[in-house]
Amino acid sequence: MAVTYFGSTYYSELAMITVVEKETPATAIDIQPNTLVVFANADYRVQANLTPVNSTSPVSWASPNVTYLPTTGRVVRFKTNEIAGINESTEQAGLPLTLTGQTNGLQDNATVYVGGLKALTISEEATRQSGFTWSVAGLTPLVEQYQTDYEWRYKWVYYDAQNIAHDFTADQALNASGQITNLAELNTTKQLLIPKNSSFIELAKKATENKQPFSVKLTLTANKDGNELTIPTNQAQLQVTTPIGKLALKQVPTFAFTDVPIEQIYTGNAATPP
Repeated sequence: MAVTYFGSTYYSELAMITVVEKETPATAIDIQPNTLVVFANADYRVQANLTPVNSTSPVSWASPNVTYLPTTGRVVRFKTNEIAGINESTEQAGLPLTLTGQTNGLQDNATVYVGGLKALTISEEATRQSGFTWSVAGLTPLVEQYQTDYEWRYKWVYYDAQNIAHDFTADQALNASGQITNLAELNTTKQLLIPKNSSFIELAKKATENKQPFSVKLTLTANKDGNELTIPTNQAQLQVTTPIGKLALKQVPTFAFTDVPIEQIYTGNAATPP
């Protein structure tokens, strides 16, 4: 079978049909996606491994915010919708999403992370010394799927405490927008760079001090043969913390000092008289 998608023709995988003497029900199911980091509107694959391997039990797929094609089979393609919210995890590159497969009354789930951006927490001292960059996880499957002959446009924005998007100005960030042919450049020559003297750092620091949300997001747009595809990342939280262990004098109270005898301050002893 052949289908046309995004200006290209794709062919289905070959399927082998085996005729068995009797049915072999599945006793276990294990869900394995081909990647743990995915992007909305992009195409991925998920596989169900059954026990025993020669099981004849059919596998069905259904999950919120996920489109499976087809909805039955041990190996299917899937696409996710964009997930609202801000990723606050500095460990996971995106917002969690559950893939679910069922067979013979059994069910298994696998978690993937939608968006590709981890949250970032960095000290003000470190940012003022060298600035900082932001990496995008999960690009390899996109590079392999869409190759390098697509005209990609990319654009970073940041969101304030009211979740209003703002474009980066030239003095706030480098590589905040532009065109590339290879998505891998987003982590190399076209990586988002916040200079050490950027006013953006002060905005993020104030939001952190006031415990207000502050986040960034990247949007990729590809065009080929008149067909356009938009792939957004998730919103990822940014926190800029003030130095720990340093004292700052912000206000001097008014004290009324009375005469204090020296013996109350230092009584001394025989070896060290006052």
